Amino acid sequence: MPKKIIALSFIFLLFTSTTVYATSAGTAINSAPYTISTPGMYHLTGNLIHSTYTDIIVISSDNVTLDLNGFMIQGIGSKSGIEITSPSSNIEIRNGAITGTLYGIHSSSGSSNIKIHNIRATDNSTGIRLWSNQNMITNSTATGNSTGIVAHFSTLKNNIASNNSDFGIQASSSTVINNTASNNGTNGFSNVDESTVIGNVANENGDKGILGHNSVIQSNTVSRNGTYGIYGLSSNIIDNSVIGLLGASDTGIYGEIGTIRGNSIKMQGAVTTGIRTGNRTYVTNNRIFNTSIGIKVGGMRSSIESNSINTSSQGIYFDTSDNFYKNNKALGNGASSFAGSVPVGARDGGGNIN
Repeated sequence: MPKKIIALSFIFLLFTSTTVYATSAGTAINSAPYTISTPGMYHLTGNLIHSTYTDIIVISSDNVTLDLNGFMIQGIGSKSGIEITSPSSNIEIRNGAITGTLYGIHSSSGSSNIKIHNIRATDNSTGIRLWSNQNMITNSTATGNSTGIVAHFSTLKNNIASNNSDFGIQASSSTVINNTASNNGTNGFSNVDESTVIGNVANENGDKGILGHNSVIQSNTVSRNGTYGIYGLSSNIIDNSVIGLLGASDTGIYGEIGTIRGNSIKMQGAVTTGIRTGNRTYVTNNRIFNTSIGIKVGGMRSSIESNSINTSSQGIYFDTSDNFYKNNKALGNGASSFAGSVPVGARDGGGNIN
């Protein structure tokens, strides 16, 4: 074959190959500890192993992109794998793993606009902890830590927090979308305060699937958690799917001073409650199956309307008076459909069917 044809064939193969090897731009980091004090792009050239109680990489500048390039930062008794100091802003950290540190990634309260993408945080005290503002954590994994992810004023999307000895994800004043928290020691989503929690999965956590305060908890799938599927205070708990733990004594949803609406709840234990309420809770249009008590009303001034309860020992049980109920269907239940303080103290608005 002529040399010209061979050369053209090589060029064709080069540009049509399906394997692409990216070369990271910017400054290479190949030793630790390392401080990034000027803006720019930085990348690892290999794994970093650090064995003293200091931060491994410190970012003290604005406008920094740090690409771990698929490598690992490993601490042996170290502080933060990556420490973002105040008042740094516009920081992106991506594509790698951090293990064996106090904090895998940590930012202080004066920082802002921190983006974490495709990070694996394992075997740290806390995987990722952002105290800064306007953060985004996406497509990252926190597993085998004491606590998984802690974030404030953040968006958390498509992350996994699993097998952490304490909780999976904790967030405040945040948007929490399409994350999974499973097999954590206590709560899957813990102390989610003043946040929007939508489309997440919380499975087989030791205590509560989702614990929220002053939040919207909507369209989540929650199954087989230890004590409560969802526990919400001053929250709106809407359109979730909750399945109880087989053989356990647990509650699907607890709410106080809020709304519990449109949820589907199926319990599987011997002594279970579909929904429990405290004071001033509006419970409406929920579907409850296979519980000891469908809805257990505690506290005062709650309204229980248009719910469907099937195959429970007791449909709706009123622990206290001064509550209201109407248009509920309690069918196929055992001992009683409406029990407790009924009809002495609870006000029957009519339309209840048993």
